[in-house]
Amino acid sequence: MKAITAFEARSKDCLFFREICATLTGISEKAFWEKIGLAFAQKKGI
Repeated sequence: MKAITAFEARSKDCLFFREICATLTGISEKAFWEKIGLAFAQKKGI
């Protein structure tokens, strides 16, 4: 969740966080963005 918070606060660093998260978790870029979208949806109560 720390990466998502930092991603929200510093959108210009999105590429950096995307690469770090993908590397650390070993997930694909598509899966990464699906998880981000899911987190935002849960946060907004959608």
